Amino acid sequence: MDDILINRCGIALSAALGFCAIFSVSHAASPSVSVGSATSVTASAATVNGALNSYEGADLPTVTLFYDDDQNYSSQRPDPFVPLNHASDLALWLDANDTSSVIQSAGVVSEWRDLSGNGLHLSQSDSSKRPLTGSSTQNGLNVLTFDGDDYLQRASVGFQDEDQLWFVVTEIDAGGVNHSADGIITYGGWGAGRWHIRANNGTQFRGKVYVDGNALGTTNFSNSNISGYQMYTIGFNRSGSKHSSWRNGAINDNNITHNTARLTNQVLRVFTGSNASYSPVGKMAEVICLKTSSNSVRQRIEGYLAHKWGIQSDLDGSHPYASSPPTSNLPLRKISLGTQAVGSFSQNLSGLPMGTNHHLRFLAKNSEGIAFSSIGTFKTIGPASLITVFPANLTPTGATLQATLLSTGEEDPSVTFYWGDNNASDNAGSWDFSQTLSGTHGVGQLSHSIAGLSNGTTYFFTVKAVNSAATAWAPVTTFTANSNLPPNDIQAGSPLVMNENLPINSNFLHFTATDPDAGATITFGLSDLNGTTQNSLFSMDSNGTLKNAASFDFESNASSYLIRVRASDEFNAFREEEFTITLQNVNEPPTLTSYSASASVALNRLEGEIEVAVVSASDVDSTPNYSINGGADQALFEVNASSGVIRFSQSPDFETPLDSDAGNDYNVTVRASDGSFQVDQSFVFSIVNTEDPPLIDLVGVSSITATTAVIEGNLTAFNGANQPQIHLFYDDNASYHSVRPDPFVPNTISGKLSLWLDANDSNTITQNAGKVSQWTDKSGNYHSLTQDANDSKPSTGVDTQNGLNVLTFDGNDILKRGYSNILDYSQTWIIVVQIDAGGVNNNGDAVLSYGGGLDGRWELRSNNANNFQSKIAKNGSWLQGTLTKTVTLGAYHIFTISFDRANGTLSNWVDGQLRTNALLDPLGLAEKQKITLMGNRANTPQSPAGKVAEVICMRTVDANDRLRMEGYLAHKW
Repeated sequence: MDDILINRCGIALSAALGFCAIFSVSHAASPSVSVGSATSVTASAATVNGALNSYEGADLPTVTLFYDDDQNYSSQRPDPFVPLNHASDLALWLDANDTSSVIQSAGVVSEWRDLSGNGLHLSQSDSSKRPLTGSSTQNGLNVLTFDGDDYLQRASVGFQDEDQLWFVVTEIDAGGVNHSADGIITYGGWGAGRWHIRANNGTQFRGKVYVDGNALGTTNFSNSNISGYQMYTIGFNRSGSKHSSWRNGAINDNNITHNTARLTNQVLRVFTGSNASYSPVGKMAEVICLKTSSNSVRQRIEGYLAHKWGIQSDLDGSHPYASSPPTSNLPLRKISLGTQAVGSFSQNLSGLPMGTNHHLRFLAKNSEGIAFSSIGTFKTIGPASLITVFPANLTPTGATLQATLLSTGEEDPSVTFYWGDNNASDNAGSWDFSQTLSGTHGVGQLSHSIAGLSNGTTYFFTVKAVNSAATAWAPVTTFTANSNLPPNDIQAGSPLVMNENLPINSNFLHFTATDPDAGATITFGLSDLNGTTQNSLFSMDSNGTLKNAASFDFESNASSYLIRVRASDEFNAFREEEFTITLQNVNEPPTLTSYSASASVALNRLEGEIEVAVVSASDVDSTPNYSINGGADQALFEVNASSGVIRFSQSPDFETPLDSDAGNDYNVTVRASDGSFQVDQSFVFSIVNTEDPPLIDLVGVSSITATTAVIEGNLTAFNGANQPQIHLFYDDNASYHSVRPDPFVPNTISGKLSLWLDANDSNTITQNAGKVSQWTDKSGNYHSLTQDANDSKPSTGVDTQNGLNVLTFDGNDILKRGYSNILDYSQTWIIVVQIDAGGVNNNGDAVLSYGGGLDGRWELRSNNANNFQSKIAKNGSWLQGTLTKTVTLGAYHIFTISFDRANGTLSNWVDGQLRTNALLDPLGLAEKQKITLMGNRANTPQSPAGKVAEVICMRTVDANDRLRMEGYLAHKW
């Protein structure tokens, strides 16, 4: 913090940013525009209508029509109007590429107008402090240029203490900073309720959000100069009392507790700090403020800005819009309607595809804001759709021809029936007879009676519908002139239900029909009315048996399906009826999900552990219950019926095995059941011996006098060749009952320690002339690290921190252990380390690594060739979503990594500040892997230069244990 100048204004910013003071948004200044109904619609043209309802300001709004057909509208396409999609939350919008909002003379900007409609225009009355426009671009778009004393401001903005996100896209020029207080955006002066973004370095723009003066513990966006265009996002979650910040979509400050209310009616400035005297040299592209703290909205705006300004390659790789911009269903073909006064306007469209839905909206814009109308729709006239129906009133000499008009195509057609004893299809002139019905017709049933038929003769008929768009023909139907009647009833032989998960082509329903003609032969089939049913999902035998042509799942598919059944007699007389089939749930057995669903699982577990595994199963119908169901050692276990956690009834002791063959291999089988079905998973737990710490008992106190006493103890047992050293700690009652700093925190959780390396404990460091060959593990698990090569041994006795010895690594030094007893249990690693200035020269330089480069292995690495970004790289193809934190070089930091194996998540902290929060990590940890200190997972490790003070691994992810250990280490070092 040495380079920070604090005044009473706020915070200085360098790219795309969000902030948290909020105001009531009315958008009263934006034009109001509406869409009306389309008129004069034909097959290929239409007139679309709208109205400008109101506007403010001296300039008439320009109106633009956006329209598209249904195919384009329904496809997801990049959305160039993302901010307007959040119009109700849009508090401020400054866009340098919208030149109509940049008021200038000869390229000198006097005002930058707010596009949100809230009238929060920024200006500069001093001509010597005005930025330039038209002189610089980014990604082909105009930006404003600030020369080092330029800035724009608004004396007062009515932001309220509500949720807010601020976004700023900006660039600070090389050499553009000459004071640590140089800022890029400021809300208010210095002090509580205000904020600003500043350089935070006298010659480099490193970027830091100052909140409430500098009272909130925010951090730099970078510990070196930030160059090029950047996007900063500042978030104030006032409903949750949290503050966060992001650079190029990557988290910087993560949910810092922030209880101070935002002040209202404060000054707003861009390209200066809380003190207007401090302005950097650079460019400003866009500033947006939204009244929300939604994470999805934040990411959508970030994606829009990054792709618009050509900085998408800088987005964090896990960002949802890293590879493509946000998309929407929206019309994009546009026509300018010019300026419009209040009142109605219209636009003729031609060359439209017939029978097609179209979507449209109007954009109105003037100097006071920009706004869209709602989206309207219309459909061009298309061909009608119709089918023939088997004739009614059939006799040997006459019949009533029937048809159904399914759709008019938006214009009622004229209808003509055609019939004869030859099938002329859609060739009107080749039919024997025809009859055009009077007038035009809407959707519904149509009929025409005919006479003069010859008994026993087969006839054909069809129907034609004509409107201004096209001519449509119905399918040809055939019938025989006789007294035959079609079937008059179709029935299902059982309830209209279908069980889920039937094999394809299963017979599940049978249909029958009645026919008034004695001895009629009836055949069945499915008849689809132009895709109005789900017939394609089924098949039907001619005897009326219905089969499924697809597999159906009750939990994921629709619950009902419409089919249309046709029953035909031997003279092709037919009847059609629709039926709805209901999908029926069937109880399904549980399915194992734990340990790759293996029926048998072998696991290593340390002696003394109680909880050793978690059985999990999924059941789409119910929640499984878990129980012990077998195994030679089942009496030694218990399982939680609802969670599936398997526990030893008493902790196993390697030296005193209780398993059936006394071989420290415990067998148990756990069953998951839904009451009707069950699935079993069997386990073999191999108990791993741990080095036990010395056992010492307090025997008693004797020979007590007024001022003396004899305290007796007994060293019961110890491992190893070296005799334990004994220390007595005692105190009087008053001192004992006072709460005092605890210098022995790791010992208080000694039962959970897997590794403990303390550079200040000289008894654990084996060295010769200051060169360390072994660093002995104090946990009792003998995870000691060694180095045989003299030129790779770190040094001891050279450097100290807080008066305590540390080990010094020169960039070529590492300590390692070829294997370990680390298992796939929940665990937390904590490392106290300093990376030296200039100590990183490879993005693979790592502080600590576990295992090699395959799945289940991990490392804490620089991820940058010059800085240490504290990136956790896990698994062969890196686990996506771990968040980085660029730390100050030449300073000590506490890195904490937590693997919660019960919940399958990974979290990490830097100096106690949360970075990655419970990221899903299903692959777990490989067991008994090598440990490398100050080297990565590669066969030839890449190593940074720095100092290591202490390393701890504990078999817990309990937050209290972590916080207590972090506090112990922070104060110790």
